[in-house]
Amino acid sequence: MRSIIQQTLVIYDTAPLLGLADANLLAAHTNGLMLVVGLHQTEREALLLAFEDLKMAGIPLLGMVANNDKGSRYYYQSYVQNYIEEKSV
Repeated sequence: MRSIIQQTLVIYDTAPLLGLADANLLAAHTNGLMLVVGLHQTEREALLLAFEDLKMAGIPLLGMVANNDKGSRYYYQSYVQNYIEEKSV
């Protein structure tokens, strides 16, 4: 007989980690935290403080997402423009 293991992924979109308790309270009841960081918006010191807080609380950092990358937006616009030009020929 085969057993089927089901796993559920639940994502909480919370307020910023620093300065408010919401994320810290929820993170303590999870398997880990995925951190979203705004490029050119988040100060390095704030990020290091967040890492230290997570470490002290024993909350695993599962990964990070870099948000608002202007370079990728330029690449995408260039890709779309080239695609449109190829289709119109």
